[in-house]
Amino acid sequence: MKRLSVFIATALIYLHVTVAFADDVMLAPTENDIAMVKDKWLENHCSAGLNRDQFQLCLRAYVAKMEPLDPSRREQFGEQYDPQKWYACMQERGGNYGFSNCEQFRLRRIENPEYWPYPEVPAMKWPEPPTPSVYEQLKKKYLVVTSEEYFKSLCAEEAGEFVYRTVENVEAIYQIRPRIVEGGNVRQEDRYVIEAPYFHEVWDSAPGGTFTSNLLGYHFFEVSSHQDGRIRYEKSRHYDPSMSPSPLHGEPFSRFFKGDSNKKLSSTKKEHSDQLRSRFGFTWRGINRFEDRKNGIAGGELAVVDLKTAEILAIKRSFNFAKGARTKTGLFWAGSQVCPQDSNDTFRVHEFLTKVLKPTSSNQLPGALE
Repeated sequence: MKRLSVFIATALIYLHVTVAFADDVMLAPTENDIAMVKDKWLENHCSAGLNRDQFQLCLRAYVAKMEPLDPSRREQFGEQYDPQKWYACMQERGGNYGFSNCEQFRLRRIENPEYWPYPEVPAMKWPEPPTPSVYEQLKKKYLVVTSEEYFKSLCAEEAGEFVYRTVENVEAIYQIRPRIVEGGNVRQEDRYVIEAPYFHEVWDSAPGGTFTSNLLGYHFFEVSSHQDGRIRYEKSRHYDPSMSPSPLHGEPFSRFFKGDSNKKLSSTKKEHSDQLRSRFGFTWRGINRFEDRKNGIAGGELAVVDLKTAEILAIKRSFNFAKGARTKTGLFWAGSQVCPQDSNDTFRVHEFLTKVLKPTSSNQLPGALE
């Protein structure tokens, strides 16, 4: 009888621990729980100085909103993406102290939508990949295809600048697909989440000052008002006050220009408009192939386009090879190799654009639209 009592007591303890663990890790939040969680807590990924109860509620609500890993869209999720591992990691490390150490378990690719200015214009058609693929061609030649050999072959067979038409005296250019800057080692070390590392540059999210520079060229740089970098410009003494406001009347476009011949950032100004000055624009995309990312390779394409006809004037295609870095994952896109024939310049996007859309040679900078 004594043995039976001990057994029952032990079983109850085990059951209590199991239920407690399940409650701690697996229990879904109720509607009342979710109602108590503030949007700001979720925006800060539950690391905004919450007390214990708030922290627990926030974690459960956050995990409930996390999408399960979808193998058919593997590139949209970080390599270590796992909602339950993120939850357990945050529980173990606790709030502010665990955020950076748990980030790899919740990484998702940042969506950067295109904003085409003329919906009635037919969609631009990107070039089709080669058939058979470079990888398939290598597999026919070699029993084992190394990452290095594959990268070299991609550079030789696919990479390059393909210019079909150039235009002289271009005063304005439109960015069709703005990009959010993806800094931080966790993102740079992940195999999947950065879509096109080669075209990820320091001016992303706030390009106005760069593209309207007297040294680099265009008189006007235009972009959708939905993504014109205003958050970066807010409350900064380095920028003109016109750079931060949102459109007052729903104008769809933001236009950057130099207010005078000064080369400083503070001389760049911004206005909102219902119409573009630009006839031409540019967009970009990542090349999504399983074998590329598997081998630590990421490809990307940049297209220069006639906005009124969707004609492609030029394409730049390149690849990065990130394998072999001294990081936890063995990858680091910011320090990766580029194809030998490619530019590694800080402003290589602008370098290519000015070959195709040659800026006006006039030294007279026009002002804002009247």
